[in-house]
Amino acid sequence: ETSETVSSQPPLGCCDLACSYTIMDTQPIAVDFQTDSDVIRLHITLFDEESDDEEDNREDQESDGVEHIDGENGNEGCDEENDDGDCVRPKKRIKISFSEKSSEKKNSTIRIRGGLGSAAQAITVIDTWHNLITQSMLDKITLSTNQFIDRVRSEFARERDAAPTDSAEIKACIGLLYMVGIHRGSRLTLTDFWDSSGIGIEMFRLTMTNRRFRFLMRCLHFDEVGIDSNTKKPIESLDSIDRIFDQFAKNCQNSYLLGENVSVDVLLDSRRMSSTTFKMMNHYPAKHGIKILTLADPKILYTHNIKVFPDDETEELYSPTDENVKIIEELFEPTKNSDGLSINVDKRFCQFEKVFNGKCKGNDTTSNLTFYDSKTNYITTLCKTYDVSIFTKRWSILIFFQMLNVAGINSQIIYTGNGNVVKNRRTFLRQLAIDLTKDHMTRRGNAVGGNNLPSSLHARLLEVTNQTISAPPRPPAAERTSRKLCQACLKGDKSRKSTKYRCVSCGMYLCLGHVTVFCTGCYLVAEHAIDQAK
Repeated sequence: ETSETVSSQPPLGCCDLACSYTIMDTQPIAVDFQTDSDVIRLHITLFDEESDDEEDNREDQESDGVEHIDGENGNEGCDEENDDGDCVRPKKRIKISFSEKSSEKKNSTIRIRGGLGSAAQAITVIDTWHNLITQSMLDKITLSTNQFIDRVRSEFARERDAAPTDSAEIKACIGLLYMVGIHRGSRLTLTDFWDSSGIGIEMFRLTMTNRRFRFLMRCLHFDEVGIDSNTKKPIESLDSIDRIFDQFAKNCQNSYLLGENVSVDVLLDSRRMSSTTFKMMNHYPAKHGIKILTLADPKILYTHNIKVFPDDETEELYSPTDENVKIIEELFEPTKNSDGLSINVDKRFCQFEKVFNGKCKGNDTTSNLTFYDSKTNYITTLCKTYDVSIFTKRWSILIFFQMLNVAGINSQIIYTGNGNVVKNRRTFLRQLAIDLTKDHMTRRGNAVGGNNLPSSLHARLLEVTNQTISAPPRPPAAERTSRKLCQACLKGDKSRKSTKYRCVSCGMYLCLGHVTVFCTGCYLVAEHAIDQAK
């Protein structure tokens, strides 16, 4: 297959797309998202949910992301065929069409997709994610959360139950949310993840307690907290998360360069909430929910801009009112200076045709506008596959959950485009969760006394964080026949006993009346705590 000719140089800071990439233990190949074969490989890592063994069994049948299934007619088991009758997509795969045949005229300028700035240099999973959700955003969340904790501290009998938090603990909370998504636990009881009888997940118990996690999710806020004087509860409004959400959208725009095609769609969360933001959605099977507009690259599924649609009782998303036109214009603001941009939108947006053409013209180049009948929203599908959402009564938290879902998808696309190895999305998100919780777990294990943790849990925490301590050298053991008087008993005391037991640290002879018995695990933990205190 012949790749398209690039007529412009990549912008400053754009990553090199011709880099080494390995998928499913095959030979390294060049990554170039301008070619369909590399885009198919990206889709496989995003949508593939098979186990490692199943992937290895399919390895011999896959070549360059195209699978041919032999049958009577040579096409048995195919979901999609090309003009020659060959199967170009395997069965049970999600089919994504990124053909440009619908455009009457191809763009003369082809935009090179790739990372921008520091995102182009990211080589680790956590560094890629931090380009989208920065440390400054986490610090703002921490500050607002601590302000709310100060307000509710009087409700708790013990001060430690309402202890303030920091950015490391907030990151650990986010990491646990990603772990909930990996295990499809968004609709499960959270207590099961902390169960210690064998059915729980060890990572949750090692990171923090179930009570602490629930407390932080209750107190999680994103801006200055306002309290309703009647209900004594925090005031929920779009402004409470608007700053963090807008900063996230800006980071998405500054971290990756879109191609020549963009699409507009709606990211839905269909939960019922007692809020004015959750209204009827007559155009969708789920009649209640929140609508988030997305501007994405339909070829690689990277979300470039994202906007919450705060409708009211009488206003519909697809009606060309002044408020809706303003939202669409804000959504397309990052592409207003793009040349020859091809726009693919749901036909339900057809009343906004003038807005699309007006915002996307540049240098007298007419944009290609295509309306289609949207049957599947692939970004929504990806978000629901490993959804981090848990039960909540606050819609601002639901928006934050969707932001985390999009951040997980975008960071994997950037990570893949930089030439890093990604086997599948589940593996990527698992590594992201581990990286987010690592700092807090290390600090929790280093705390003096282990924060009153059970000795077995503390020892396991030290082992997981590579801080396993070895037993100190013991003095030579005395002969079995050697017995001496207890050195701790008072001299001249008639009850002074002879003993064969010696302290493993100082070698002093002690009777059982002056001995405190430790098991090996507790002894190691106590020694480690003493060393840390010194």
